[in-house]
Amino acid sequence: MAHSLALATYAALRGRGKDGVSRDPRPDGPLVWFHCPTTCDLLHAQSVIDTLQDDQEQVSFLITGTQSEPEVSEDGDVIIGTGPGRTKAEVDGFLDHWQPDALFW
Repeated sequence: MAHSLALATYAALRGRGKDGVSRDPRPDGPLVWFHCPTTCDLLHAQSVIDTLQDDQEQVSFLITGTQSEPEVSEDGDVIIGTGPGRTKAEVDGFLDHWQPDALFW
């Protein structure tokens, strides 16, 4: 099924290609995914991330949720992006791309 131009544009602006997969590369090593639909969740995630960064230098983090613009920290350890789309194919593409080692939801 072909995507409409509006849907393809929306996906591109949200940081994903038309197939629902992020254009950001997956960092090497362990990746912990935090889904933070609220600002409060994001604040709690930041506390956990700070603790894990102190204990584990090689861990990278993916944060999805309410933010509208994808970002990558200067050191590349924290990626703020969009979560998977709503279809099974988009979820599968997201998980195949990111391959998170742990998830906090």
